[in-house]
Amino acid sequence: MVLEYRAGGGTAIGTQYVAASPPDGYTLGVAVNAYFLQPVLIKDLPYDIKKDLTGVSYIARSHLGLYAPPSAPFNNMQEMIAYAKMNPGKLSYGMHGIGSTTHVAGELLNYMAGLNLVAIPYKGSVGAQQDVLGGRLPLFFDPTFSSEPFVKDGRMKVIALLSPTRVAGSPKVPVIAETLPGYEALSITGIIAPAGVPPALLKRISKDIAEAVKSPEVSQRMEQLGMEPIGSTPDEYNAVIDTEIKKWTAVVKKAGITIEK
Repeated sequence: MVLEYRAGGGTAIGTQYVAASPPDGYTLGVAVNAYFLQPVLIKDLPYDIKKDLTGVSYIARSHLGLYAPPSAPFNNMQEMIAYAKMNPGKLSYGMHGIGSTTHVAGELLNYMAGLNLVAIPYKGSVGAQQDVLGGRLPLFFDPTFSSEPFVKDGRMKVIALLSPTRVAGSPKVPVIAETLPGYEALSITGIIAPAGVPPALLKRISKDIAEAVKSPEVSQRMEQLGMEPIGSTPDEYNAVIDTEIKKWTAVVKKAGITIEK
């Protein structure tokens, strides 16, 4: 495989390239959570996710966590929610830019818990982590592999994970859903293709990808990067895409989030 980087537009530029490519199975794209958010966040999107693209394989998911400095006056979700309600509009959370997974995860928390947490955008994890470590940022949503090292050395504490159930690697860490049933936010990575790839070819590509993802070498490397290998059929991944689009469209509209292409 030849990797071709087409960055920009919240992954819309690369996705447009895939959508406009011949449906011969030779051009695939890597889709992350921005893929589910593009239809509602970007006006005049030059392609239709449902008509111009199709899922190939749900290859992995990464877990996210809600972190705080050790000095924060709360240690779990119940205490954080109570503190936020006693101090409306005074508690902020760091996230990876407007319209990012960590942004909408925070807005989902606002919606489900009836809070008014203020979103503070950062360019990646490093700046936010430094502000959490310095006690300047009270809350931060981040992939677990990125901030867990600070938890282990005592410079940060994890309030809860955003996964639907407790994670095998961190069984003692609660998830937000234990306090707010139904809450879930995962970082999802999959492979997409132009619509129109012959079903038999699409199935063959998906099968090959799933076998590679589940191989010991790839699985081990993914786990080292904080990813949980999956590998799926096109239908299974398309079902995930549909569910995620519906879920996050409702959150984005409720929060009034908009970005420029």
